[in-house]
This record gives sequence, structure tokens and C-alpha cells, in this order.
Amino acid sequence: MKNIARVLSLSNSVYYVDLRQNGLSNKCANTLYEMLRFNESIIHLEFGSTVGSHPNRLGNEVCEKIGKVFETGVTLLQYLSLSGTSICAEDLQKISDSICKSNYKFLHTLDVSNNRLSGVAAGNAIASLLKREH
Repeated sequence: MKNIARVLSLSNSVYYVDLRQNGLSNKCANTLYEMLRFNESIIHLEFGSTVGSHPNRLGNEVCEKIGKVFETGVTLLQYLSLSGTSICAEDLQKISDSICKSNYKFLHTLDVSNNRLSGVAAGNAIASLLKREH
């Protein structure tokens, strides 16, 4: 993952990155952050996982780093899929808070289907994203 991240962090011509089913976890949080924080070309990023071998299981640290990417103000990310990555309401709230705090306007699709999202906390995280001005 580190070699892929290094190349993508320097690229200005890659727009679509699909990292589904790569066994990604909190161990790669800093690597993912370094890949995305200065990248100005990636607009579509797939982390989603389905049932099968090597599912991505993102957690607290990865979600915090994804949130920080939005706070840098550099990324042009428009589509982010976290489907089936085992995130919980607290993880989603970290991303939501960062997007709202930074007034990030480019993200138009955030897929969080098939996760551990339920209850008031998950609803609040989603509601804050929906309330933000575009």
C-alpha cells in the first residue's frame, strides 16, 4: 500500500482510485492520509468492501484521517465510498464534522451503506452533512 500511496500522492493525472477488497485497516491510516492530503486530481475514491476475501475494515483512525483530508482544502474529492467497511456512527461523525468545519463543497456522493450505522448518533452525523450549504 505504501508504494501505491507514494505514487498517487505525486500524481496529478489519476482521477479514479478503487481500493476495494484490499484488507485496509487502521494500520494504513497515515499512509492513506499522506496519499490524499496534497492530491489535487483524485475525484472518485472507492474503499467499499463486500463479502469476500480481504475486506476493508476502516475504523476510528482512518476516518479521522479522511476527515483531515477535507480540512486541508486541497482535495477535489467528489465521490467517496465507505460501503461495507464496518464504520460506526462515531467514525462517520468524525468525517461529517471535518466536512462541515472546513465548509467543503465538492463532495456530492458519500456512500456509507452496509455499515454499523444506527441510532441517533448516525442520524445526527448524516443530518449535519445534509444541512450544510453548497
